Amino acid sequence: MTPTLEEFIDELLQREQPRLYFDTTVILDLLRPKRRPQSHELLDLARGNKWECVSSYFALMEAFDIEQENLWFRARIGAGEDADLLLRRRKRRDLARQALGRVSVRLYRKFREDLQDFISWAILDDEGWEEALRLAMNTNVRAADCIHVAAALTAKCSLFITSDEALRDLAQEYANLAGEYVRTASPVQALAVLEKKAARTP
Repeated sequence: MTPTLEEFIDELLQREQPRLYFDTTVILDLLRPKRRPQSHELLDLARGNKWECVSSYFALMEAFDIEQENLWFRARIGAGEDADLLLRRRKRRDLARQALGRVSVRLYRKFREDLQDFISWAILDDEGWEEALRLAMNTNVRAADCIHVAAALTAKCSLFITSDEALRDLAQEYANLAGEYVRTASPVQALAVLEKKAARTP
């Protein structure tokens, strides 16, 4: 029987310090002040307890991509263009270099000032890419998300944190089949359990 998240974290804390992997949804929370506050609180809790937080360059690249697309979409809607048409042509966005630079510099500066000292990078080696390929071949996880799961497994993370519910379920199923000691959770779920456990830890 699969242990609950609380049972898993209980056992984890008896064995080792948690190592958390943050996917793109969490990185975006941390870069956008008004998104889910639980991601900020989870990072603060991890920092206070000296738990390692891990992400990937790919997550940061995806965050830039999403922010650039949002900027482009808002600009085109503001110019009166049709939303359905924009959705069809979003892969050919045409942001000016100045606008690209503005959003990229803002995000990267915030990352360097607020996050860089507290997040380490998972680097995919040949074995990691093989893991991502196996995941892509054997599950319904999207290719981009396969990279996140493989990065978390390569970095030996014990908690895979994402707000993507479908990814949480599929990644957990794959980790169970692969015999990996890892559990997936949303920032809200992980924070609720880890706060309680950390308060009890002497």
